[in-house]
Amino acid sequence: MNYYIYYWKDIDHIHGDLAPETTKELDRDYVEVSKEALGPRPGKDIEKILETIYMKYNNPEMNPLATPEGQEKLKTLGIGHTSMSVGDIIQFAGVTYIVSIVRFKEVKLDEITQEQVLEAQRMMGGI
Repeated sequence: MNYYIYYWKDIDHIHGDLAPETTKELDRDYVEVSKEALGPRPGKDIEKILETIYMKYNNPEMNPLATPEGQEKLKTLGIGHTSMSVGDIIQFAGVTYIVSIVRFKEVKLDEITQEQVLEAQRMMGGI
């Protein structure tokens, strides 16, 4: 089973007036940056699977986007950061999760609002 990682296309826009109202279409506000296999026995603890993926994308030794090829891909896609951040998306088994401040929230794409992302950023002290 594969999982997909989507980063917000323009992380800087959350500080300005150009923020989208809602994420009704994944292709509009996010870009797929990675697709990988979960592995032969990922287990059934969804929170643990999500945490493992999150930790991988925040570890320069393990993050496939931290390689020269990964950096070139991010540059081509217009993404200015390598690590997974609040507001980014992990998707697998047909379910979408948004990275929150302390956990992962299962959402339908049309339910992810700009306010949810801003709230998570405020809680982290980013705004």
